[in-house]
Amino acid sequence: MAELHNGAAVRDRKDRSGPILALDAEGWRSSVNSQDP
Repeated sequence: MAELHNGAAVRDRKDRSGPILALDAEGWRSSVNSQDP
């Protein structure tokens, strides 16, 4: 996970050359809040 100016970017740590998912701040909050504890 990398913090961006208005959100975050995530990728599979095992595949560093793979795709990156970039989310704005609201998308990141929604993603984190939807995870099971």
